[in-house]
Amino acid sequence: MITLEQINNIKIKPIKVKDPIFPSNPDIFKWWFQVVLLCGQRGMGKTTISLNLLKLQKPYIDKVYILSPNIKTDQKVKKVIKDFDYELYEELTNEIIEEIKDDIDQRIALYQNGLILYNLIKKKPKTLSDQEEEFLNDLDIELVDTMLEAVSRGRPPTSVLWVSDMVGHKLLHDRNGELVKLIIKNRHRYTTVRSEEHTSELQS
Repeated sequence: MITLEQINNIKIKPIKVKDPIFPSNPDIFKWWFQVVLLCGQRGMGKTTISLNLLKLQKPYIDKVYILSPNIKTDQKVKKVIKDFDYELYEELTNEIIEEIKDDIDQRIALYQNGLILYNLIKKKPKTLSDQEEEFLNDLDIELVDTMLEAVSRGRPPTSVLWVSDMVGHKLLHDRNGELVKLIIKNRHRYTTVRSEEHTSELQS
């Protein structure tokens, strides 16, 4: 619980909130939440392309989730992802996708609550509405710094889900599976989904 007095004593820096879906930045490729499939034979550079995209978009990516049975030992990948906040999974299951979705949703909720808190602090109210009072009553004071830090970048938390070497996996084709659900609503979670698979021949 946080009191009105505590709220009015918190110092904040001005934050310009940006819209990551329709940014004013004309270089929309750096922001847009894409679903990307890279297909090709081994050695054609699929992983290199994925890594280059990560490096290009680094200022706009807050967390990377990697699902791959082989990428853990790839030194090129290790060298790049060490600069990111990331989670690595060697399997693709509905439970793992649910875990990833929950983590993304918790980060978004932290940002959204942080934005409410930031605007409340900025307003410096003398009295609280019932809704504001309920919000503060439910708020853990130990999370205040974390919430304001989440807001400080001026946009919701963004993610990349990178699926590699999972060709033929049933969840890639299961319309009721958690992966397909995440892909369909990726924009709502500010998430780019990127999959790279090797094939015996390129298909359009």
